[in-house]
Amino acid sequence: NVYHLFYKSSEDPSGVMHATAETLLGSYADDAAFEVRMQNLEKPGAYEAPTTLVLPDGKWCLFLDFFGCEKEKMGYVPFLSSGEGNCDFAMAKEAFSFPYGFKHGRAAQITEEEYQALLRHYG
Repeated sequence: NVYHLFYKSSEDPSGVMHATAETLLGSYADDAAFEVRMQNLEKPGAYEAPTTLVLPDGKWCLFLDFFGCEKEKMGYVPFLSSGEGNCDFAMAKEAFSFPYGFKHGRAAQITEEEYQALLRHYG
């Protein structure tokens, strides 16, 4: 019964933000604790393009594009919550791997049949 909005702010403060509302078009309240966690990241302000998904175990995953940092060869960086509906995310680079340059995307759940068809087509 809560809507979550993850977005990038360009100024005052800059970085990835989180806000919640009781209705989709309702008044959104900023999550100050989330903002503090984002400011405590290495190179705060170097993340954008937040996208989220719910994992089969109910935990939330937040992907952030680590931009302008080509020497680290990172692209998307994954963060995991400790449980369903919890926005206390911790960096989880060891839990996922992406080819460098994977960014500004979206994850979608597919069936095994769809997965096999993609493998046949793209190898």
